Amino acid sequence: MDDPVIIAAVVSGIFTFLLAPLTSVLASWLYWHQAKADLDKLYKNRFNEQKWKAYLDFIKMQSRWVNAMEPESAEIKASLLLTASDAVIEAYNEYVSLAFQKDKLEERHEKVARMIAAMRQDLGYSSNVSHRHLWTMFESIYEA
Repeated sequence: MDDPVIIAAVVSGIFTFLLAPLTSVLASWLYWHQAKADLDKLYKNRFNEQKWKAYLDFIKMQSRWVNAMEPESAEIKASLLLTASDAVIEAYNEYVSLAFQKDKLEERHEKVARMIAAMRQDLGYSSNVSHRHLWTMFESIYEA
């Protein structure tokens, strides 16, 4: 048994004999681990959908008690409240603080454009579009 070829063959056989089951066990473990992670993610998504609906319904209900805003407006504001970034919420509040001041029309336009810019950034857009350009496009949405 001193023949190096025989020793190499025996070692190779033992290595293969041990490696195959080990690989199988590792592959099974990885598969089940990934399957469990996918299932956990699915359950979390379903749970978050239910939370989202409950939170949105709660905010809409509360806003109807506070004032008689249009249902569509209440839903949009509730959605923003739950999902918007801090920058969008701050920009929205700055806009609302000027919303009913007739003498601040240009400043209101700037605030709306800042809010749109913050929304775009929150969505992942990184652009250098000026607030004036954003306002111009926004304003054109309602043109006849």
